[in-house]
Parts: sequence; C-alpha cells; structure tokens
Amino acid sequence: MPDRICNDIKVFYEIDKKGNQVKSCQRRYSKILHAPLRLAKNARIMITNNICVADGLANGVTGRIVDFIENKYKEIVRIVIKCDSPSAGTLHRTSCQHCHNRDTVCVERNNENDDKYENSSTDSSSNKQLPLKLSRAMTIHKTQGLTVDELILSTKDLFGCGMGYTGLYRNKRIKSLFLKDLHLEKFYCDEGVGG
Repeated sequence: MPDRICNDIKVFYEIDKKGNQVKSCQRRYSKILHAPLRLAKNARIMITNNICVADGLANGVTGRIVDFIENKYKEIVRIVIKCDSPSAGTLHRTSCQHCHNRDTVCVERNNENDDKYENSSTDSSSNKQLPLKLSRAMTIHKTQGLTVDELILSTKDLFGCGMGYTGLYRNKRIKSLFLKDLHLEKFYCDEGVGG
C-alpha cells in the first residue's frame, strides 16, 4: 500500500536478541511471523503497543510519519511521528532532543508490552520490532474507547446490535461526522436489553 502513495519506502525487519535481522517469513495459524514493516514519510500509521500509557502513547493511537532518525552507521534507530491527538506524547517532548518544541514523538524498536512507565516483565529473548503498522482506517471494534476529531463511517457492513451507535459516538462533534454508504436498517438495538 505505501508504494501507491509514498516515495522512498524503508523496510524494517525484526531484530533478534543477537542484533540480527529476522528476514524469514513463516506462517503459523494463518499469521505471517516476522513480516517486515514497509514505511515511508507521510504514511498513516497506528501504534500497536502501549509505549507509555501515561503519556497517551497507547495501542490504537494514530498519526503520520514525519522523519527517520539515523545513527552514525546510517541505520534508522527512531521514527518521528506526529500523532493525530496533540496531547499524545507531551511527556516525551520534554525529554527528547528530536521532539522538543515540536508536536512529534519518537518511536523505537521495543519488545511487545514494554511500557516505559510500568514495571513490566518482558522476555529479553524475544525479537524487537517497531510498534507501528500502516493504518488508513480502523474497524469500529478497534475504536471502542477512542474519541476522534473526525470520523468517516461506512454503514455498509454493520452487523450486530449497537454497532452503529458505537461507531457514531467516536467523534467529538457532529460537524466532523461523515457518513458513507448509509443503511439505516443496520442501526438497531437489542430489545431484550433494558427494563
């Protein structure tokens, strides 16, 4: 997907505990293991781990890639992103030289569930990967608990009681709600619920 809308695509492989790239793509239960990330500047992304929940950098936060930070060996060690929510990453910006006085945050490779302000016991033998994935859209299920500034909602594939309600109430203002493929018959509730 980034091939169609972005230039200068960077490929990121998982890094094993010895610091080597894991390039093999195995399948287990229909999931591709060790699939490389293909990212580029201006690509829309979603954070896939809780980097720092106290700072608003949690699983599901979306944004756009702004820059890549390289070390002296020309290896990319950080990705600078601008989150859709300006409040995400305020603590990070106070201590990061790359993000200070900018509306951005840096993301580094980490182990899964490695929250900077939580005492989590992570397996040091597991591979490290950037906690990002491409994200042009989200399912209603993924947005539960989120509040967004703008929302485009397609009702074409709604199923289940209350799904339409859940989707509609993710945005802050009615002016920022855009409905696509409106099917009013798909908005219904479970009449057995309630008093």
